[in-house]
Amino acid sequence: MTRVVSWLMLSVGVVAAGQGPTAPERWFATGPPELLTSNVALTPLVTWNEYTALAGNLRGPRFVPVTERPALSENARFAFNFVLGGKNRTLAVDGTPEAGYRLYLDVDGDGKLTVAEARTMTQVAGKFSATFHAELTDSSSGSPETYPVEMTFSLDTAIPPGGTAPIPVIRRCNTTVRRGVAHMAGGDVPFALLGHAGVYDGPSGEVIFDLRGRGLDLTDERSPDRFQVRDGKVTIAGAVYAFRVDRYGRGLALAATDTPMPPRPTLEVGTVAPDFAFTDLDGGRHHLSDYRGRVVLLVFWAAWCAPCRAEAPAIAQVHDRFKDQGLIVLGINPNDPVADVRGFVEQFHVPGPTAREPMDGAAHQLYRVTGWPTQFLIGKDGHILGNTADVEHLSEAVGAAIRGSRLLLDGSR
Repeated sequence: MTRVVSWLMLSVGVVAAGQGPTAPERWFATGPPELLTSNVALTPLVTWNEYTALAGNLRGPRFVPVTERPALSENARFAFNFVLGGKNRTLAVDGTPEAGYRLYLDVDGDGKLTVAEARTMTQVAGKFSATFHAELTDSSSGSPETYPVEMTFSLDTAIPPGGTAPIPVIRRCNTTVRRGVAHMAGGDVPFALLGHAGVYDGPSGEVIFDLRGRGLDLTDERSPDRFQVRDGKVTIAGAVYAFRVDRYGRGLALAATDTPMPPRPTLEVGTVAPDFAFTDLDGGRHHLSDYRGRVVLLVFWAAWCAPCRAEAPAIAQVHDRFKDQGLIVLGINPNDPVADVRGFVEQFHVPGPTAREPMDGAAHQLYRVTGWPTQFLIGKDGHILGNTADVEHLSEAVGAAIRGSRLLLDGSR
């Protein structure tokens, strides 16, 4: 796509195969990190028995289940998703509204929750909250480097997907933004680097460029101005640049390259869903376009993802309700072990074809997936009707799509 916006001609694209000659890099520094409080993730808090059952289903070197814990009350609740230093660790909350709460974080990543790792939660805007700040040292580059990490945790309740009653959850903010300006020949281009737990070049790292002269929008996850770090290229003022993000977000490097770039789908509601091919778990070969004429719910999920597990029953219910009216559910998994994927499918009665592909696979790249679950509702004509991971209005939206009308996943028309 090419647009003319004041002084800026915009054409954005995905990474092209191969690398052409590149000019020397130009470096553009960023300011200090700011915690992005608008980016909130909810994680259910569960009992110890529920936690141990969940931990038994989570595999891989990045997961650190708790093996030892201090003497906690029967009110204690546990959760994963305290991600630090590349490891998914455990947190716990114990207390009462009257006596207050304490937050336990497995900061050491050794699977042992200790009293020394506890933080007193104080009331902020009516919610019990705690802040975690640390200076971590990383030697992955060959020499030790220290970088800051900041997170906030708030105790709350929420109704889970498919549920009717609220359950305790922890609200986590661990996304930070560092802003800068790239001084280009056509003018200044503001940009922002989004990182998690102090790291900006990981699989979920992102770069937002103000390519359209509208300012930096940090909330629109489907904006064509938003790139994943692994995309590696952007077109500014008609010229293609390879970009590289500093691991700790201290800046961005741009280098002009002659590698051409194909158009990049916007993924905006009302646009055509980009086609891709996939192979299901039984070896069957498919294309998204094979299902033109049917309503498609495209779901990106991971077997170890707690929110994916929470919403899976609701998706199965919606499928059962509408499967005879033309709904098809397509699942894309980020190459979890086959046994884990099949176990998830069987446990939650996951409907429709399921495929495994790496994060740099066609579907993950085209749909710019950085976290799970991610959903797209696609109409019979192949146009995107919804691009959020909210299943609260899923049944209504699917019903409207089957009738040929439009109701977005957020309930708006």
